Amino acid sequence: MTDDYASIDVDALEAAVDDLDATLTGVQTLISPLERDFERLGVDMSNLRKLLDAQEDLEELIPELRERHRLARQLLSEYSSHPALGGGTVVGFTGDLVDDLDLVHRADVNESIELLQDAGVIDEYATVLHREWISWTLQSGLSPEDMVERAIQEGVDQNTFDILHDVTLWRTPDGRPYGRIENADDAEAIARAIELLNGGEPSLSDERRDANSWSYSTMFGMGNGDAGLVLNNGGALVATPEGILMAAPGPKSLDVIPNTVDLFSLRGGTMWGEIFVLNGSHDDPASVLEDTITDGVPPPGSGAPSLERLLRHERVHAEQWARLGYTRFIWEYVTNGPNNPCEHPLEIEAGLADGGYTCTCGNSCVP
Repeated sequence: MTDDYASIDVDALEAAVDDLDATLTGVQTLISPLERDFERLGVDMSNLRKLLDAQEDLEELIPELRERHRLARQLLSEYSSHPALGGGTVVGFTGDLVDDLDLVHRADVNESIELLQDAGVIDEYATVLHREWISWTLQSGLSPEDMVERAIQEGVDQNTFDILHDVTLWRTPDGRPYGRIENADDAEAIARAIELLNGGEPSLSDERRDANSWSYSTMFGMGNGDAGLVLNNGGALVATPEGILMAAPGPKSLDVIPNTVDLFSLRGGTMWGEIFVLNGSHDDPASVLEDTITDGVPPPGSGAPSLERLLRHERVHAEQWARLGYTRFIWEYVTNGPNNPCEHPLEIEAGLADGGYTCTCGNSCVP
């Protein structure tokens, strides 16, 4: 007996999951004050419990659908690379799209939730973003038993991901979330939350962010630093899984003069403190970032093998900015031959291959 054949419209599934996610956010926003008021006034809770049950069902369903969408997107990318199958957004498959390993992973997520609830880290209802944080953190190599310690280390509680409730999340083909920043006041908080959501440890990168604080605020906290500069000049900004930001400069002035932020970027992009600035002035900078992320490819002009590896390279540059300080980093970069990255000590430290540099010395390049 052969497995049943089935198909999924990848774009329709993504739209449906986004709609469910929006519904869940609405339910969560509605239920919390109602629950308090019902208990205070002694109102019958039977109808409210139906909403609570619906909330719990959605919180279990949405991560599974996200995983099915990720796997379907993977299949679609394989289709598009095959001349006989490319085109369209529908993929076909036999059997279940989610295999036994995924079932084991979901069991680990549920076990982690129970342990976190027992430890008082989260309450009776784990949000979708808590579940996603657990999932990515487990995939980084932790076990369910490690999750409580990680939660305590990172200060995770029931409200940790509230900062992301109104944030637009763009996802790579494998489902990694990036968070769009539209208000510079929230930039640092969103950067920490997105790093955490992806299984990272923002508590270990806080020292770097503090050293590069000029990316988020000017002296005495009177401005929003370079994050504000990007947004105030019509650019777009997104928080990445590496805990750094990625920016696309806005449009030219008078259709001729490069955007102010574009003046600070060369080649495939330039790292300034905590912000990786793409090259070029863009009429629709948000779409440039969204396309880069959802396609999972490096931005135009970059020779990096993948967006993930490019951002890993740029995160090392952020660490260099923090270690050397503003003036010394610029001095070290300019005086060590910026036009010859294969022999540049800062580029070698950041990883030449990750940065997209092709060098004859290969992995043996030394400063």
